[in-house]
Amino acid sequence: MMRFSILLPAFNEAARLPVVLDSIARQRYPRENVEVLIADGGSTDDTVGIAQSYGAHTFFNPMRRAEPGAQMALNKATGDVAIFMAADTPINDDAFLQHLADAFENLQVAAAFPAVVSTQQDGATTRYINAFTDPFNHFVYGGAASPASYHRTYRLKRREKGYEIYDFKNGPSPLI
Repeated sequence: MMRFSILLPAFNEAARLPVVLDSIARQRYPRENVEVLIADGGSTDDTVGIAQSYGAHTFFNPMRRAEPGAQMALNKATGDVAIFMAADTPINDDAFLQHLADAFENLQVAAAFPAVVSTQQDGATTRYINAFTDPFNHFVYGGAASPASYHRTYRLKRREKGYEIYDFKNGPSPLI
């Protein structure tokens, strides 16, 4: 069975982290096949304590920024598939990991980008970025900036139940 490593850089996320970790705990996927790694950038709140209370592996990220933290977590990951998440973005589908495992059974699938769903709590800017992308990344990357616009840049190879397979060989690298 496929093992997942969920990678979360965090800094002072005590107020938002429980919602994210609850969404991971609700996954209908064998818990022994899911590890959560949190790269903490020196939080002064209870981020580390909360993470550990959920069984997450925590470690210090001396660079404090999300990108180096994600890389540190990836270096410690033991799963077959790494999932990069923000510490304030819960998983909205309790079967997400199972859907992902099903998609990766197709050997043509090498990477996956989830649909981004805004919540009622999200402001107008966040809803816009979730639906499209931020203007800077759109200017720089065009149709490669967001999975929502891949159909404009890449050839759709196949549509499956719950996912699509795009041909990334003949275009700019997608923004991850």
